[in-house]
Amino acid sequence: TGMARAVPAWKRVGSQVSYGLRLGNWHDGAVCASREVAVKPRQIITYLLIAFVIWWVIQEPASAGHLVHNIGSLLSQAAHGMSSFVASI
Repeated sequence: TGMARAVPAWKRVGSQVSYGLRLGNWHDGAVCASREVAVKPRQIITYLLIAFVIWWVIQEPASAGHLVHNIGSLLSQAAHGMSSFVASI
């Protein structure tokens, strides 16, 4: 009393059973996508910029510290100026 096994649709060819795999249309790109990796210029520039910043911090830590301090001061002054402007309205 064994159960009958259903043959998957991909194995059926008419009334005969095929043991090969039908891969479909090779030209539409859905079956066999390109294996090449698309390298985006923006991604390369981002990695180069990060590497440069890390190198600069290692080579010139005092200079990098001064830059961070100056950027913080600039942002603080800009926030104070915006606060004064909104308060005067």
